[in-house]
Amino acid sequence: VENFQLIQSQISQFVIPAVVYVATEMTKPAVIKHHGDGHLFIGLPSQSKSRNRSGVLKQLVDFFAKARVSIQISENILEELWSKLMLNCVYNAISGISKMEYENSTNVNQSKTPNWL
Repeated sequence: VENFQLIQSQISQFVIPAVVYVATEMTKPAVIKHHGDGHLFIGLPSQSKSRNRSGVLKQLVDFFAKARVSIQISENILEELWSKLMLNCVYNAISGISKMEYENSTNVNQSKTPNWL
């Protein structure tokens, strides 16, 4: 969650925090399977908004739109970062314990859900 702040403290370039949602899984060592669309959120932490950097975000949205990348400016990027971390913590733990593959995790039948969930 704080990676952008750590990076910003070490370089002079402006760092824009981002959250990336991609549906991937590692099917075997060094092989990654992509299951669907991805989505990108970018935004400015509250302390950066006063620096009038929002024009840079609009330029990035336009740039990615030309490549057909789904991108959205978040008004609260810190909330997006924390939400993604919480989602990963929960989902990764459940998928690791249950050995459930990604495509099966989105179609869970409540009657077939293990008792321990």
